[in-house]
Amino acid sequence: MSHRNLVVFGNKTTTEELIRYLDRHGARPDFLVTLSGEVARVAAISGRSEGLEQLCERLGIGFYACKSYSLKDAGDREFFESFEGGLGLCTGWQRLLPQAVLDRFAGGVFGWHGSCFRFPHGRGRSPLNWSIRLGGSEVWHNCFRYEAGVDTGPVFETRRLEIGPETSIDVLQYLALDHIKSSALALAAAWREGRLEEYLVPQPPGPSVELPKITPEDGGLAFATQRLEELHALVRSCARPFPGAFACIGGRPVLRIWRAERLASGQIAAHPGAEPGRIVDAGSGRLLIAAAEGWMLATDYEELIPPPGTGWAGDKLD
Repeated sequence: MSHRNLVVFGNKTTTEELIRYLDRHGARPDFLVTLSGEVARVAAISGRSEGLEQLCERLGIGFYACKSYSLKDAGDREFFESFEGGLGLCTGWQRLLPQAVLDRFAGGVFGWHGSCFRFPHGRGRSPLNWSIRLGGSEVWHNCFRYEAGVDTGPVFETRRLEIGPETSIDVLQYLALDHIKSSALALAAAWREGRLEEYLVPQPPGPSVELPKITPEDGGLAFATQRLEELHALVRSCARPFPGAFACIGGRPVLRIWRAERLASGQIAAHPGAEPGRIVDAGSGRLLIAAAEGWMLATDYEELIPPPGTGWAGDKLD
């Protein structure tokens, strides 16, 4: 087997945690493929790790810093033309790997993808965020082998993750990372034992629903048209490490809301008849905002512009 038998692709803190976990459990990777610092900064990766290369140096893991996220740079192509890998693990790498790269791995490259839909549905971008935003109660989180298509390869293992009524994206990512860790260790063991192919199950054929990428601009709250459940789900889906949900006045972003609680209509009696979007109270570091079918209590927020001289109370959000 190649000295690069176990190779990790990634750029995020989740990549760093996976490497540490595998090292602690006797399956230290041999090599890391990551982005150079400048390329990673331009890509604006949510949850990017600043310490991957230092971790590899400390653990004696080789690494290659790519010059392009698509791996289409001439230097990247030249590097992989002579690369020999055994098993690849990909987490925190939000781009398709070219077929020419996948072909350099004897056991293939495996990644993880989960949404509130069962495969083949739910392929595409931002699946965990979408699962919260769409009001899902569960995620079917898959460990699967990459193919040239988008999330189309055979599945090694699937775990059901529960989405509670208050679950935010950071908690859902934590649950997903737990599955990534355990299934990566199982993958490495199956590869070492020469039994990997026994576990792979092809995905069902046929058409499927694919999810589009959620951008920072998609985090806008619309109190005039969205129900309380939708507003709350949007806030939860955009929480850290993502850019956050934001509220506007006159189309201008004025607040970024990181955390919020839902309150039923009957729980607030001091502000009858408030129209959706009206900030009726801004005390104790919290904002109470009227919404259709109830109230939103913002408990963690950031002011994007200085508040009015009287504070936010009385202002109306779009």
